Amino acid sequence: MAPFIATLLAQGLDILGNAVLAKGKDVIEEKLGVDIEQATQTPEGLLKLQQLQADNEQFLLTNALDNRKVDLENTKDARQSNTKIQESEQASWAAKNFPYVLDGIIVTATVGLAAMLFYQAIPAENKELAYAAFGSLVTMCGTILNYHRGSSSGSKEKTDQLMKAMR
Repeated sequence: MAPFIATLLAQGLDILGNAVLAKGKDVIEEKLGVDIEQATQTPEGLLKLQQLQADNEQFLLTNALDNRKVDLENTKDARQSNTKIQESEQASWAAKNFPYVLDGIIVTATVGLAAMLFYQAIPAENKELAYAAFGSLVTMCGTILNYHRGSSSGSKEKTDQLMKAMR
């Protein structure tokens, strides 16, 4: 799915790409009445997708925004849950600290694998596996950093403005 989304983004179809990520390719294809992946294969298909993106911009933005709202709520709920655990006198040491230990392991593994990929030769038959593992670790590491460092206030303001515009 990632190369497909990258193709959409590279062709200036970022609104369409975000909606596909948010709701899934099948839902968006059904609404637009087009096989998006097939359309990306030809210049005529890309032109049609650009036109569909322009014609259905409100629908596509709404779907992408709905997904962003869910992400924000999930992060908020996770932070609130963690705060309750940290403030609880009944919570064990493991309950309070294991998530941070796990976060440290994931970040360390990401840095370690990155160093290995830069400085060690990987057998040809293992390259795809190593790259897939590295991609997964980078994603988890990004999630961890976003959770602990949060979204920037500028990003929050942009989300708030989008939500106001959609009402």
